[in-house]
Amino acid sequence: MRFTYRTNLMLLAGLAFSLMTVTSLEGQRGRRGGGRRGPPPPSERAGLEQRVRVRMGQRIRERLDLSEDEWRAIADQASDFDEKRGELMRNELALKSRVEAISRVEGRENDEEAGEILDQLIVLREQELELFQEEQKRLLEILSPSQLVRFQAMRQQLGEQIRRLRGGRDGGSPGW
Repeated sequence: MRFTYRTNLMLLAGLAFSLMTVTSLEGQRGRRGGGRRGPPPPSERAGLEQRVRVRMGQRIRERLDLSEDEWRAIADQASDFDEKRGELMRNELALKSRVEAISRVEGRENDEEAGEILDQLIVLREQELELFQEEQKRLLEILSPSQLVRFQAMRQQLGEQIRRLRGGRDGGSPGW
């Protein structure tokens, strides 16, 4: 599903704002020693994640000094690549479940299936690498190399923030 330009901007603005809010609240929680520990309940998590994404988007745009057109182009690229990355993640989850099923049963009768899984894992990793390379290439059409490095660092921070919101579970790609 593709979002309109205005929706993307609103989502990104909310992300940037929420990151600052969540960071501030986490700091206050730690100083006061009170408040709820651990991840927020599922009913609050989605809203918090969305606010974190929007606030981080604002911070990225400000720190990289991006124009509206540049930011829109980045958001469009991110959306396209997130869809592709999501497909790879679904494939990886399917392979992981097959690995778990095989690991519960010992014996050589599973060697053929295990070989297939290993081959598929190699193909999956190659696809992930190709996707990453293509994404970097496309982003370099918009950003300078130093901007791209900073962008990736901030994006990594976003992913870590979202994983903390999810209680340390692997949340996959931060998305947009």
